[in-house]
Amino acid sequence: MQSQRRGAAQGPDDPAVRSQPNFGGMAWHGYEGDVTEQSAVHDRYPGLGVFGTEHSGGTWIADQQQEDMRNLIDYTRNWASSWVKWSLAVDQNGGPHNGGCGTCTGLITVHNGDDRSGQVDYTIEYYTMGHLTKFVKPGAHRIDSTADSSVMNVAWQNPDGSKVLIAYNNTGSTRTADVGWNGEHFTYDLPAGASATFTWGGPASAAGHAPDGTPAGRTAIAAEAALSPHNKR
Repeated sequence: MQSQRRGAAQGPDDPAVRSQPNFGGMAWHGYEGDVTEQSAVHDRYPGLGVFGTEHSGGTWIADQQQEDMRNLIDYTRNWASSWVKWSLAVDQNGGPHNGGCGTCTGLITVHNGDDRSGQVDYTIEYYTMGHLTKFVKPGAHRIDSTADSSVMNVAWQNPDGSKVLIAYNNTGSTRTADVGWNGEHFTYDLPAGASATFTWGGPASAAGHAPDGTPAGRTAIAAEAALSPHNKR
């Protein structure tokens, strides 16, 4: 919202804030508002770092996978260099609890004081986070890819030149993702509500091309692998 944008920009608008040697960017939390405000502030201050520093999973979220994949993709398509989840680990009761959210969930659940004490459950959030952390390496740059509301996606180039495409089928039916890069393409049938990560090698700079005449039920995604001034992880 406009009021949030003004509030977010208030700090950088102050020359005394901008001149601080320890001022490296702005932190964003994903609990309300429009994620495109990150881009609005970035456009105003292109050299300002953008960091997603808090977003919690919780028992109130009906579809945690959908929530996570939408946020992971939306945050990073709007200049965020990080996507931080709270909390890392909780017990089966959401504890230990020292105030604040009592219904938040963690990436892992460590059982304590029950018949499974000491055992670890890996939650949906662990696996959604893995789409980013297992494949997008420190120092990677986000590269262009075709924005699409049906198959949401974001693409990265790692320091070794390898490419990563994270995709999420945001529809109730199977979609065929047709991914083009450097004059070549591959297809993958992505079931309803499914997420997937694709990786491939190649030179550090190459252009993508979306296939022409995309039929119904198919999403064309062109990846532009030339380094551009997008966000860096």
